Amino acid sequence: MKDMRWAEIDSCPECGSKKIVRDKYTTEVLCKECGLILSDHAFDDLSEIYSIDDSINNTNRNIIDNLRRDDTLQTYVGNILDMNNEKKNYKLKKTNTRERYYEQSQYLTDGIVEIKRICSLLLLPKSIKVSSISLFKLLDNENFFHGRQFDNVLAAIIYYSCRQFRIPRLISEIIKTTDANKKKVRRTYLKIAKKTNNIQKPFTAEDYLTRYVNEFNMTNELTMAKKILNDTSLDGSGKNPRGVVGGIVRYISKNNGNHITQKEISSKLNISTDVIRQRVKDIEKHIDV
Repeated sequence: MKDMRWAEIDSCPECGSKKIVRDKYTTEVLCKECGLILSDHAFDDLSEIYSIDDSINNTNRNIIDNLRRDDTLQTYVGNILDMNNEKKNYKLKKTNTRERYYEQSQYLTDGIVEIKRICSLLLLPKSIKVSSISLFKLLDNENFFHGRQFDNVLAAIIYYSCRQFRIPRLISEIIKTTDANKKKVRRTYLKIAKKTNNIQKPFTAEDYLTRYVNEFNMTNELTMAKKILNDTSLDGSGKNPRGVVGGIVRYISKNNGNHITQKEISSKLNISTDVIRQRVKDIEKHIDV
């Protein structure tokens, strides 16, 4: 039997039945009517990975999310062709799932759920979720949580992943979704960076620029904002990068009549109005020259 795509198998050549199923554990494709194995290594080249429910009445396809998958050993209950003991198999599966989660570390079970919740509230991409959960499991295996508050560690892990993937998020934004303490989160982040031997570079004004220009509905001025940032050479000059971005947003709004106030910028970027005012003066000085 040669390898073939699952989507290419329409019907059974033996009995003509169209009830074709794929065993997600052995990757075999077989006929539900006569049991003929049509392929022993069929693969699915779709953009997502799918599985078919064992129930004959349920033909819906469910996307397997890597974030929901348990990396520990699992027990497969039942037979894909055995429909007589379906109710009994369902009860056994339910009991097995419950026992498996009880055996896991309480930190691991609660932590993964909490990481998903925080990332969803902050609208973070899937890469941050995957990275944070992987780091969380690594630290859990090394007993990193001993003596540390749970919320502080979670916030530090998510902030670490954001720095790693250059997704500009502030610690103050992350702790709004938890009961974490800002100073302790920063301290825990440095401990994690030291433990993983990976100290990331701080966020730059270029990292923040695209995000805040979009949040202020100034997408059309993004090219102008990047040009101002490059011409003024304020990025990397030792000045607060959020202050530089705030000054650029304020400068463009003044010249284009968008009427974005210093107070609105200050509240959004978590900086003072004095810093914004000073950065606007620096930009005007460079533009005039």
